[in-house]
Amino acid sequence: MAAARLAVETNNPAEQVRALNMLMLANIARRDLDRASSLAREAYALAERMGFIYMLTYIRGNESWIFSLKGDRVNQLRALNEVLAITRKY
Repeated sequence: MAAARLAVETNNPAEQVRALNMLMLANIARRDLDRASSLAREAYALAERMGFIYMLTYIRGNESWIFSLKGDRVNQLRALNEVLAITRKY
């Protein structure tokens, strides 16, 4: 969390997105999937606002993993299809 706060304080939104993604991965590893989902939404929204395409696909791919661990196959497939749609567009 300190890295994400530092990124905000230094006005570095790209680093904030990266830090949130890493926090999401750490929470996936801890199996705190609700917290991981929250971080995914926050990171994705910020990446989308700034047009950080690479991280959009990275975050959405990681989010599909969260859905997989939750047994939510419908949203897992939706997230993976979004990754494909983004990569086809860009």
